[in-house]
Amino acid sequence: MVVESVNGFPVSVPNTNLSGNKVEVTIEIDAVNPGLTPGVPPDEQAVGPPFGVSAKITNIKITIGGGPPTGLVYSDPGPYQTDVSFSMSAPTTEWRLASTGWQDGTPINIRVQAHFEIVVDDGAGNLATFIDDYDENYAFTAYNKMQILGTELNNKGVENTRDHNISVGIMSAAISALDTHTSTPSSALGGLSIGKTFHVNGIPDSTAIVDATHGGDDHFMDSFGWTVNPFSDPNYTSKKITFGTDVLQQSQSKSEVQPKYNLAIFYSCSAMSVHAPVGAYEMSSVQARASAGFAHDVLDDAIDLSTGATVDFDKHADIFFAALAAGETLSNAGNLADSKYGIEFVENGVLGTQTMIVADDPATRMKFVYLTLPERFNLMAGNKSTDVNVVRLPIEAPPGGAG
Repeated sequence: MVVESVNGFPVSVPNTNLSGNKVEVTIEIDAVNPGLTPGVPPDEQAVGPPFGVSAKITNIKITIGGGPPTGLVYSDPGPYQTDVSFSMSAPTTEWRLASTGWQDGTPINIRVQAHFEIVVDDGAGNLATFIDDYDENYAFTAYNKMQILGTELNNKGVENTRDHNISVGIMSAAISALDTHTSTPSSALGGLSIGKTFHVNGIPDSTAIVDATHGGDDHFMDSFGWTVNPFSDPNYTSKKITFGTDVLQQSQSKSEVQPKYNLAIFYSCSAMSVHAPVGAYEMSSVQARASAGFAHDVLDDAIDLSTGATVDFDKHADIFFAALAAGETLSNAGNLADSKYGIEFVENGVLGTQTMIVADDPATRMKFVYLTLPERFNLMAGNKSTDVNVVRLPIEAPPGGAG
C-alpha cells in the first residue's frame, strides 16, 4: 500500500548510500480495495466475495531520524476516500535532505506511517471494517567522504613557513566545518604530503574536495608541484592533476555504490577561470552539486577590507567555511568571506583583489532538511525568490534565521 523511492532508488535496496546537498525523497501512498480491480466499474467487477465497499486513509506522517536532524517532515490528517473506481491515492509528497547533515556511515532512517480503514461486503450484505496501521522504517546510509590536499612550497618550489601555514589553515577550516565527512587524509598536516597517484586513485570513493595547492585553469598540483617555471622539475607531469583527464576519468569510473561529487572548493590559482571543476566532477546542470574558487592567480596575500591591512589569505577560508558550518548557502558563505577579505592577484602588472566564484548550485546548504515539494511550490506561487532555500529542521540555526 506504500511505495517509496529516494533519488531513484527503490526502498527494496537496503542501506543505499545517500550523498548530496539536496537529496530528493518521494513518498507515494496508495490504497486499493480488496476484491476489486482498480479502474474497473463496479458492475464489471469479477463475481465473488468479499467485495470492497470503501477505503479511507488518514493520519499520514513521515519522520526522519538516525541522527540529527531528526523530526517530523510531513503530516497530513486526511481523510482520503475511494473514488468511483474503488481505488485512490493520497497526494505524493517530496522533500529534500542534505546527507551531509549526518555523519559519514551513519543511518538515515525514514519512517512512514498511515492509518487505513477498508470496508468489505461478504456477499450477504454483512459489512466488516479492516484496520491497517502502516508503520515502516527504511534505512539508508549517509555517504560523505572528502579529499583534502595542500602544499608547503611557494609557486617556485621553495619550501617555506608561510605557504605551510596558509595550506594548513585552509584544510583545518574545512575539516572543522565539514565535520560530518570522513577526511582523507584525516589531518591538515597529512594533507601536505599528498602525491598525484594517491589523490587521483581516491577520487572514485570521494564526494567532496578542498584543495589548497598551486594550479591553473585546467589543472591543480599535488603537494609537491609548483607553477613558476615548473619544467625545471623533471617530474612535473607526475605532479600535475588535470581536470579534463585525470579527474574526469576517475569521476566517470565511479561504481553504482559510489555517489557523485557534490562539493569542490579550490583555494588555488585560476581553478574557476573557465569553471573546469564543473565538468571534471560532473556537476554541470545538476542541482545540489556546487563548486567554488577563484578566476585569477591567487597570491598569499589578502586585504582586510575594514583596516586595509595585509593578511594571509586563509583568513578568507576561515569565514567561508564557518558560514557553511552555520548553515549559510554556498553563495552567501562566499559573499560573507569576500566582504571581509579581498584575495590579491596580479594581471598585466596591475595588483587587484578578486572575489570567490560559485558555480552550479549556489543556493545549496550543507546540513538541512528542506521543505516539501508542495511547500516549495507555494513559495513560488507567493512570488518569493526561488533561489532562497527555505529550510526546516536545522541542526543549528543559520545566521539571521532559516530563510
